[in-house]
Amino acid sequence: MALIARRGWTSRLAAMGIVSTARNSGAGTWAMKNLVEEARARGDHEMFLEVIEQNTAGVKLYQKFGFKSIRRLVGYKLENPQVESEQQLEEIDIRELARLVAYHGLKDLPWQLSGASIMQHTPPSRAFRLHDAYCLISDPSAAHVAIWSVLVKAGSRGAGLSPVLMRAVFSRFPEKTWHVPALYPEEICAVFEEIGMQRGEISQWQMSLKL
Repeated sequence: MALIARRGWTSRLAAMGIVSTARNSGAGTWAMKNLVEEARARGDHEMFLEVIEQNTAGVKLYQKFGFKSIRRLVGYKLENPQVESEQQLEEIDIRELARLVAYHGLKDLPWQLSGASIMQHTPPSRAFRLHDAYCLISDPSAAHVAIWSVLVKAGSRGAGLSPVLMRAVFSRFPEKTWHVPALYPEEICAVFEEIGMQRGEISQWQMSLKL
């Protein structure tokens, strides 16, 4: 089975699975051949996917069909940070953050972190602003909270706003375990290490195929 998401002329292979009895039989090659052919037939220009880096067989299958690695995606975790902050967070509409991500974010962000995906989040997820820094988190009333977006407007980058924002969030919602899903481009993750989060063992490749 495979799940395909579509936006405009772009497809994403959101999930793919093969029953255990059919593995190593060429079923994966057959499935990918059909998926790529169907994408071309419907006029798509590009196909994206994420694959766990440690899944060697999966990586080789996608490479066989011409998928190229764009970047490594990583995640982080932090349990019950002891942080105090006097910074006052402003809660904003998630749609406002989505528009800012589309405008100021990387143009090739992973699908789930793009402005179009952020737009689909609804309460109890919440978005916050501190000066020109923004974030989106999952339900903060839960014991485990995911950080789905961290953004600084282009003109204010380099001023150290992201760590200040995240410490203010940790202070406002204490006694939580914080998770950064393994979807964040490695090159923009310095903020998570700066605030003491531990990098996860699982990483992914963001891959693309021009059709």
